[in-house]
Amino acid sequence: MKLILDIGGWIGMIMVVTGYYLVSNGKIEARTNTFQLINLVAAFLIGLNALYYGAMPSVGLNAVWILIAIVALGRNNRKQT
Repeated sequence: MKLILDIGGWIGMIMVVTGYYLVSNGKIEARTNTFQLINLVAAFLIGLNALYYGAMPSVGLNAVWILIAIVALGRNNRKQT
């Protein structure tokens, strides 16, 4: 289980950096579903890793990050209809 959670944490970290790179270089916009999904999945993976290791401030941060992504996705979907 430890190995799976460690790999998930690293994948989440890579996703955060990739999303940041893409937005910073104008490849995608921050308000797109793509960026929000990257953040949602990354925060989930990092949050699970943090929970396993008992890093509660990181768990809290990633829980908020997930909520922000969910709200943004909901907002984006309402605008499309």
